[in-house]
Order: sequence, then C-alpha cells, then structure tokens
Amino acid sequence: MKTTFSAFVLILTLGLTLTGCSSQNPSSTSTQNQTGDVQQQSSGPDYQNISSETLNKMMSTDKDLVVVDVREKVEWDDGHIAGTKLIPMSEFQSRANELPKDKKIVIICASGSRSPQVAAYMAQLGYTQIYNLNRGIMDWPYELVR
Repeated sequence: MKTTFSAFVLILTLGLTLTGCSSQNPSSTSTQNQTGDVQQQSSGPDYQNISSETLNKMMSTDKDLVVVDVREKVEWDDGHIAGTKLIPMSEFQSRANELPKDKKIVIICASGSRSPQVAAYMAQLGYTQIYNLNRGIMDWPYELVR
C-alpha cells in the first residue's frame, strides 16, 4: 500500500513538473463553449472542465453536488468556497472512497494544476460525473469563506 501511494505521489509530481500550471491534458482533444467550459474528448480523461460561472450555477441548482477542494488545509483556511469538502491531494488516494459514485463531483484547487490530475484519477476509479474547475479558485469571482 505504501509503495502504491509513493508511486501515485511520484507520478503526480512528475505530471506537475511536465505540465506546469496547465489545466488541459496534452493527450486529449477538447472543445470549448461560450462560458469557457471545456469537454475532454476521446483519448483524454473522462471529466469536464468548467468555468467559475458554471460551477456557481451548478451549486445553486444541484443540492446533491459535491465540491471537493484538493488544496492543503492551510490554503483552504485562507479562503474557500462555502460548502466544499476538503480532501488535500496529499491524502486523496486514501480518502477517495469518501466520495459517492452516484453524484456529480467538482474538483477544485488553487490554479487548476492539481485538480485535473485528481479528476483523471477519479475517472480511473470509475467515477463518471467528474468536473474540474478550470483555472482554479484564483479565478473564482464570488465570495469565499475565511
């Protein structure tokens, strides 16, 4: 188990190094609509990038929506979206089972570099309604809880 977790962390670290702060998966093709939402297609992971505007609308209309912040607790304490669940990326592998597979789940981070990796990991685990906040919380124009 420890070896698997170490390999997961290594792969994520390598992925961050190679992709920088990009919120797009280089192996996937995508289309973008007018609100900035991006749908990953074919060879990419099975999740959808959404804008802050779309997430705000989803949160006001879908009471079963689960929004997961994968930043570390110190980042979350500095300001987070009301109603989010904190599962830091460093703990995600051991805590992913806390999330329901039958609900829409939005993954967020600071700038959109960590959350796509977690969204892709969730898709590999069999989650089918996964969304990623494109450009992260730094692009969130709405109120934050501090």
